[in-house]
Parts: sequence; C-alpha cells; structure tokens
Amino acid sequence: SRESAICIMAGLVSDTLKLSSPTTTDTDRQLLPWLAEIAGLDVDEFTRGFFEAGSILRELPPSAVIGTDRKEYLEAGWRVSISQIEELGLEAFDEREKELQAALAALRTERTLDFACLLVTDITRHRSLLLTDGDQRITDALTYPRLRKGVFDLEGVVSRKKQFFPYLSNHLARINRESA
Repeated sequence: SRESAICIMAGLVSDTLKLSSPTTTDTDRQLLPWLAEIAGLDVDEFTRGFFEAGSILRELPPSAVIGTDRKEYLEAGWRVSISQIEELGLEAFDEREKELQAALAALRTERTLDFACLLVTDITRHRSLLLTDGDQRITDALTYPRLRKGVFDLEGVVSRKKQFFPYLSNHLARINRESA
C-alpha cells in the first residue's frame, strides 16, 4: 500500500542517509526508487521533508538527545556508550554543547561507563561532531582533529556501526596492549 511504502521509505532514508551511508546495501538501492513509485513521491523531496520534520538537537532535552539512538558495548574490557543523532547541519550543536556534555557525564555515572560519546551527524555534508566524556586514555587515543576539549571533527564519518565503532574498538584494544 502507499502508506506502507512511505513507512518503509522513511526507514530506508533514515538508516542509509538516502543511500549514502556505508551501511547501504544493493537491496536498499533497488527498494527506494520502487517504494517511491508506489508512494507517488520524489525521493529527494521526501528526504528533505523527512529530515526537516524536526531537529532532535533543537527540540529535545539533553538526556533525550543522548538516549534517542544509543548503544552500549563491552569492548576489550571497556564499558562504552555511543549515541548518534542525524541533523541537517550542525549549527545547533554549539548552543547545546555544555548541556549535552553534562548529560553525557550523568549517563556515564548512572550506567557506570568508562566512556560515553555522542555523534552529531550532518547528513548534508557527511560529517560528524563527536562529543566525549570519560577515561582520558580513550579521549587521548582519538586521532580525529580535536576542535576543543571533548569535541572532535569526524569528516566523512556517518555510520556508528561501520565507521566509528570499529575505529574506537581498535583504539580500546591498543590502550589495553599498551597498559599491559
């Protein structure tokens, strides 16, 4: 049905950043135009409207921003949390940074984590800002450009699963080797 096609389109556009994420599959590339035809929608217009519908960064309280799409991992003996939100631009980040930092610190304490971070991904420029809180050894191991204390620029990084988590996992293992 048209309604089902629209719902599935929303999922595909969100999960694959309109087929531009490293997580995109060939099946995704085949399905999106087919679903758009059923729905009678233009993919570009639908995507723009979908992401403009609401800015999580502007509209939600800090704890909700961090909790919207958050995963916890036990990796190489480290307890870490990686949250991610997708935005049309990063303009709202600076005005919310301090309160987001406080929310990350509270989450880390509440969940007894070694490290917590938030990826704020600009889907139009394929760039993320990384806000961090936790063990200084982890923060010091990050090789992305540091913009200021606890904030890094991740040019070209849009996927937590395929890009950021493997990167972080390698650094956690390296920290353990160097500490041994």
